[in-house]
Parts: sequence; structure tokens; C-alpha cells
Amino acid sequence: MKNLKLVLLASLTMNIALLKANVKNEWVFPETGRYNYKVMEWSGERCLYMNRMVYDGSKADVAYLNDLEFQDGIIEFDIASPSDKSYIGFVFRLKDENNYECVYLRCHGSGTTGAMQYMPVNDTVFNWWDYKDEKYKGIATVPANKWFHVKAEIKGDELKVWVNGSENPNMHYKGLGHNVSSGKVGFLLGNSPDACFANLKINGQAILFPETTGFGIINLEEWKVDEPDSVLVEKVNYWGKEAVYIKKLRAKDKDKIGDALYLKDFEFQNGTIECDIAAAIYMGIAFRAQDGCHFECIYFRPFNSGTEKHDKTVQYVAKGTKFSWYYLRKNFPGKYEAGADIKRWQWFHVKLEVKDKNVRVYVNDNPEPVLVVNDMKYGNSKGSVGFWTWDGYYANLKITKD
Repeated sequence: MKNLKLVLLASLTMNIALLKANVKNEWVFPETGRYNYKVMEWSGERCLYMNRMVYDGSKADVAYLNDLEFQDGIIEFDIASPSDKSYIGFVFRLKDENNYECVYLRCHGSGTTGAMQYMPVNDTVFNWWDYKDEKYKGIATVPANKWFHVKAEIKGDELKVWVNGSENPNMHYKGLGHNVSSGKVGFLLGNSPDACFANLKINGQAILFPETTGFGIINLEEWKVDEPDSVLVEKVNYWGKEAVYIKKLRAKDKDKIGDALYLKDFEFQNGTIECDIAAAIYMGIAFRAQDGCHFECIYFRPFNSGTEKHDKTVQYVAKGTKFSWYYLRKNFPGKYEAGADIKRWQWFHVKLEVKDKNVRVYVNDNPEPVLVVNDMKYGNSKGSVGFWTWDGYYANLKITKD
């Protein structure tokens, strides 16, 4: 028996060491078009904030840690609902965003058996109505507008959950029903306005959040155009994605018009910028923007892709300087533009990796950059992030700061 205990202890120690070595804090935010997210400070804690943009009682949204496989152990974190009504919680043994085990909490049910709910989710349907029996619930004090602590212990088919350090589990359930022995760990936002999550630990290891911001749906109140009469901006649904449509209205003196749509009160220097784009003509990403006229820019010419001008599909420019496409092409042919396989008016995915004076441009699933620029003309500057276009659509913007 002593040897068995030593073996078990050695195995646990090795697993924890492997966990610490392998976890890179890579989070996945599925693109459902129903929620936005960002890492920010709320009531004294650095947290992941998720807020719902489209309400649907039959669906929930999750964010999960991609590089950790969890089977048994302890998950603990702090959680808060800035709103009085909430369906917020955590997921475990997640196979994908449509298949997982979860526990969620209802602040509006605090102190009753409706405060805490267990359920498995299978193939997209958030079927809470099948889990009304008392055995799936727990009594706990879960205040609104205030942080509280949750600790969960999972072992085999058994689940125990404590809230705010209670002596006995607030929920004790046997019979975990998802038929998945291991999977990912993450957080859940149900059909409620918003949620904050902080201080996540899995089997004793602290898990950090990258400094990231994502827009499933763009709230135009958070964005700015310096000259509103120069650009048409509308929220639309285009080919199944919740998108923002932008069209340039004034072509005269186009380089002097503040026609970029960019985030208010936002500063970006190094990191990654990702989004989906659909356009026929000039359309791109503005970054390190000082205003609507002065910014670094990667833009696309879908009409060139697959033609004799294919190698002029992707373009780097420094808007507001002499380094226009014409100047760069004339003086440095082939250095600041490249080819990419994209189609007019069809969605394609763009990822920019920005570091100091360098930017690497990736298109769709290509593992290699289509364009690399090592001497951006504004230098190692800082500024906002936004969109610059003549006519097109943007969706699923995600910004992660280094």
C-alpha cells in the first residue's frame, strides 16, 4: 500500500509538472456572432469580460483554454455578474463548443435551489429544461455586482462545487452524463447580459488571460470616424456573419480625408490582429492609428487575385506619409506587396503579427505569411486599430496585445 501511494504521488507530481510545462494560456473564443469579449479590470480584478450582443435562450457561448486536457481534479476561480440576472459559469471536459459538461449560476436565484445548475450540453442545444430535477441543482449565495469564489472538484462521474469557501459542498452530483472522460476547461455565458471571470486555477496552477479583445458584433458607439460624412457605416448580416459594412463616399482628396473607422480610447503597439474580410476592391486593416488619416495599413485588392497582377493583391502603406502604394511600388518594386488567393465578395481571414517595425500578413489557413514588412514607416509607434476600405465588410475582429 505504501508503494502504491508513492506511485500515485509520483504520478500526480509528474502530471502537475507536465501541466506547468505545456500550458501556454492559449484561449479559444468561438465565432458565433452572439457575444464580445475583452480582458480588462473590473472591481479590482484583472478579468475576462464577456458580454452578450444577441439573446437566445437555447444557446450559450463558451471561451476555453485550448492547450490543456482536463480529466479529474480541481477548478477554482472568481466570478461576477455586473447585471442582476445571470446564467454564467464554467465548463469542463469540453470536446468542442457544442459538447461539454457545465455548471452555471443564477444570481437572481441566490439562496434557492435555482442558484446553481449542472447540465451536459450535446450538439448545440442548451437544454436546461431537461434538468429541472433537484438533483441537478444546488443552493448557494451568489450575489450580483460582486465577486464570489467557486471551487469545483471532479473525479470520475462525481462533481462537488463549493461557493465562497462553504464548509460543505453546495452541489454534490454523481452521474456526470456527457460520456467524455477528458476535455478542455473554460467559462460559459448563457442568455444573460455579461459576466466577469478572474483568478482561474486548474489543479493548483494559475491560468492567465492574454490581453485580448474580440468583437462578435461591433458596437459602433465604441468606434470613431473623423469625418462621418466621408464614410457610410452600417451593421449588417453578410453571408452568415454579423458584420460592419463600410463604403467610402468621397473620393476627392482621398488621402487627406479621415475615412478610417477606428476604436476610441484604444492603444495597440505589438501583438496580433485578426478579422474576416469580404470586398471587391480596396479593403484593409488600419493599426497604430493616430487618427483617421495617419496609420499603418495592410490592404487587399481582391480583383487582382488570380490575374496577371496576382502579385499585387496585398499591399502595405503608411497612410498620411509619402509612402503611398505608388511611391513604394515605383521605388521598391515587389517589396511591399504580394499575392494571395482570395475572391471578390467572399469571406477570407486575415491575421497580422505586429512586432516593433515588423508586420507579417497571413491569409486564410496558409501557415506561411504572404507578405513580410520589416521597416514599417511609422517606426515602433503606438495607436488605435480599425478598418480602411472603399467598399466592403468586416467581421470577427480579434486583437491580442503582447
